[in-house]
Amino acid sequence: MALLYGAPQMTSEFKVLNDFVGCGNPSGKYWFIGLEEAGEWGSNTIRQDIERYRERILPVDPGAIKSEAQKKGKGYTKIYDIMSKIVLAIDARETNYLQYRDNELLLASGETFQENLFPLGK
Repeated sequence: MALLYGAPQMTSEFKVLNDFVGCGNPSGKYWFIGLEEAGEWGSNTIRQDIERYRERILPVDPGAIKSEAQKKGKGYTKIYDIMSKIVLAIDARETNYLQYRDNELLLASGETFQENLFPLGK
């Protein structure tokens, strides 16, 4: 990172990440605020990842969370399970949390949104 009068200069790639808003429906009634995007950066996919984040709000398709969980197996985050349980508990809905997670959580037309306070990959 280049220095400009002692302060780091923002690269165009970092600006894309810094402008990233989140996933889901920003007009939804449930917002979850995270400290980071938590995606893993790999040298093979970094350009593809940065291009996806240019959209500012990532679309999440039904079943995408489930398929990602299956790909990553035991290393997959359980935060989406917890988010689903919270929404269902607040709404006092009897829906199975896995069904909610896989079919409703963070959809562009849904009731939930995940905002990222610091959009930095780990």
